[in-house]
Order: sequence, then C-alpha cells, then structure tokens
Amino acid sequence: MEVEDGSKCTIINVYAPNNSAQRGILWEMIEALADQNNTDKVCLIGDFNAIRGVNERIGRSSVCDYRDMDNFNKMIDRSDLTEIPLVGRSYIWYRPDGSCKSKLDRLLVNPNWLTKWSNVILKGVK
Repeated sequence: MEVEDGSKCTIINVYAPNNSAQRGILWEMIEALADQNNTDKVCLIGDFNAIRGVNERIGRSSVCDYRDMDNFNKMIDRSDLTEIPLVGRSYIWYRPDGSCKSKLDRLLVNPNWLTKWSNVILKGVK
C-alpha cells in the first residue's frame, strides 16, 4: 500500500504456529523480509504464539521455554522492530476458567513506521 507521501507501507497479519520449530522458520522469514523492506514502513500484527519474558504468561504449569523466548527476542532485535505496548489490559489470551493467561498478540513496527506514525497505540478490548 502507498502512503500519501508515495512511500510504501506493508502490514502483515501474523498467526504463528504453536510449534517452536515451525515458529523458528517464521522468525527467519520475518528477518528476511525486514532485510528486503528496509525503506518501507512495516507493521506486523497478530498472534505470535510466543512470549518475550516469563511475566507474559501466568498459571501455566509447564516449564518456560527460555530458548523459544530468546529466539523470539533475537528475531525482533535483528529485524529492528519495536513493540507497541498494549494499553488497557496485560494479557490477550485467557483460559475460560481464568487459571491461565498469556500475552501472545502483538504489534511490531520498524523505525520507518515509527518515524511516520510515532503516536500509534494498541488497545485491548475487554
């Protein structure tokens, strides 16, 4: 999509696999895309099925996968992406009985996006 100044704007809807190895393939694809689109305004939004830190998941009995978190954070760093903070709630996914909750959905943007739209916010609807 072209923006009013003629520059390109790329918005990518993400629905990452539940499998860590398959997410790793997606992270590689995102990094390659970031390398190719270094002059475009890029936004990735959706369910990344990954957490960035232990504080983003509560109530899950299994051990945290630190390697998965590290790979996710490295992809974000290597792709030069910034996470837009979620306003209005801390978690997106809730188990129906409320025993577990996680932050899996995100809005990630590149520096060109932030230069053009620095006042972007992400609101959670309850």
